[in-house]
Amino acid sequence: MSALELPVPVPGWFGPEGRPALGWVHRPAPGATAGSAAGGVGVLICGPVGPEAMGVHRTLRALAASLAQAGLPAMRFDYDGTGDAAGDELDPQRLEAWLRSVRDALSAGTQRLGVTRWILVGVRLGAALAAQVAAERDDVEALVAIAPVLVGRGFVRELRAFAMAGAGRGEADPRGLHEVGGCAFDEAAWQSIAAIDVSTLAGAPPREVLVLEARRTPGLDVWAQRLERAGSRLVVRAFEGADAMMRDPHETEVPQAMLATVAAWAAEVAARTVAGASAAPRIDGPLGDAPPADLSPVDGPDAARIVGAEGRVHLERVLRLGRDRALVGVLAEPVEVGAGARRAGVVILNAGAAHRVGPSRSAVMIARRLAALGHPVLRLDLPGLGDSPARHGEPDNVVYAPNAVEAIAVAVDWMRAHPRAAGCRLVGLCSGAYNAFKAAVAGLPVDGVVAINPLTFFWHGDAGDGPDAEHRVIAEAVRLRNAAAKPGAWRRVLSGEVPVADIASIVARRAGGSLARARRTLARSVGRPIGDDLEAELAAVARRGVPLHFVFAADEPGPALLDFCGGATARRLAARGALTIDDIPDADHTFTRRAARERLTAVVAARLGMAAVASEAVGVREPALAPERRVSAG
Repeated sequence: MSALELPVPVPGWFGPEGRPALGWVHRPAPGATAGSAAGGVGVLICGPVGPEAMGVHRTLRALAASLAQAGLPAMRFDYDGTGDAAGDELDPQRLEAWLRSVRDALSAGTQRLGVTRWILVGVRLGAALAAQVAAERDDVEALVAIAPVLVGRGFVRELRAFAMAGAGRGEADPRGLHEVGGCAFDEAAWQSIAAIDVSTLAGAPPREVLVLEARRTPGLDVWAQRLERAGSRLVVRAFEGADAMMRDPHETEVPQAMLATVAAWAAEVAARTVAGASAAPRIDGPLGDAPPADLSPVDGPDAARIVGAEGRVHLERVLRLGRDRALVGVLAEPVEVGAGARRAGVVILNAGAAHRVGPSRSAVMIARRLAALGHPVLRLDLPGLGDSPARHGEPDNVVYAPNAVEAIAVAVDWMRAHPRAAGCRLVGLCSGAYNAFKAAVAGLPVDGVVAINPLTFFWHGDAGDGPDAEHRVIAEAVRLRNAAAKPGAWRRVLSGEVPVADIASIVARRAGGSLARARRTLARSVGRPIGDDLEAELAAVARRGVPLHFVFAADEPGPALLDFCGGATARRLAARGALTIDDIPDADHTFTRRAARERLTAVVAARLGMAAVASEAVGVREPALAPERRVSAG
């Protein structure tokens, strides 16, 4: 049976009114008999919490599909304040909120899937959450712990070391946050994680436990003794590929061997459970076999009511777009607006291979801020990213996909037809900025572009964008310039810490880029333009009246690249306000720090004309496109 024969995963909302979570159900193919079709056994996948969650999203989706392939219905979901779920990472009582999400997911599955027995699969800290909930219930048959965190103190030490190794730009947050890899924890959450110890849990553990160890697991020996005393059957196996599973989304690798191990073990447990239990009644509902629709709810109404900051309420819905309904996105929109009122619609594109929530959940922050201001906002997964499957015969997880503009066109047309949308603006970070700009260049009917930290304006694949590509040269030049500005720079050059040969190479390659730009300018002037001409593309977009807004973190190579490749055309457009630049200080490429993400959200809202936020109020500086010209902040 191939994965193509599996039913399309069904998304939807569950949990408390005003604070729902989003889950995805993966059904077995019709006729499968290994698991719950006969005995009411299902699998709930509890993912990681914190910086590991973003990279693991791809593996969790593949794991759910593997379980469905083995005949078991599987559900994956986001914890409160994470991913697509309602709430924020700084809300109070984080640990209890995550545990409540696990309980709510089990309740939703029991009610809507006819599942009466569960196998919980937990990854990293999700294993500890799953173990605690399992100890509270009598309907959890088994637990799978993948590279588990069993003792919170050790996990907190890991997070602290990770934070120190990757300490980003900016001063410490005055709120006293613990910031790790784009996730922020307040002191109460930090201490509650540190207090976790699975071996001390009250209640009976599941009868069967599988542990997949990436390396020696702190606390496993003590927990194993507790499991033995309780009469549980423990199986421990090695897990290769855990580190690759948790890399940055564009580098992550799905551990196929692990998927096969978990699916086979869970199917065996389910078969034993079925053999000793009567068949459970089948209860189909929106979370079960409902046919895919534009809005496919898990529970409750078509749209989930999200209560956000300051009590503001908006609606969120899961969409399937396109003729094959393969494009997945989450729409946020106001609950109600005045009769006939229409405000700017926005489509937010994937940043790199991160799914629609964005790095450090930045896309969610932006979308909900704009929805609270009355604007429909769609966070879109492009083909092969997030929950939008790759097109037939094409690989997934491709960041600069050749079919991106075609997919964006579908979303733009949908948004322009939305009864509350006045046109459509595109917003993107990194590759999302590139794709948003290229969509405007291609002539899509967009009404504005917000391009955040683009790293290139022309992509020809790794081979085409080799070491002499202009964006790499500019990036190296900016790096050397910033290094030279630091105290003791000349001492490091003279001592050999900074290779002079590298500097000479950059200068030579920069000169070569200048010659290439001169050739393009000459070719354009005689009416015979050649490829990779940013000035020509900027001019074409401007002629259609599409405003271009660029947002750059401090010390990004983007402004220098825009100035170098955009030349006189970029400066001319900036002078008349058709092109603007905002520079956000104390930020890195993906706005890892919480304060930087908050600034970014305010800047995007301001640039789209959606909030009366002055640049000075959010600490935004206006950089120069060239030494002699500064860009108006409007």
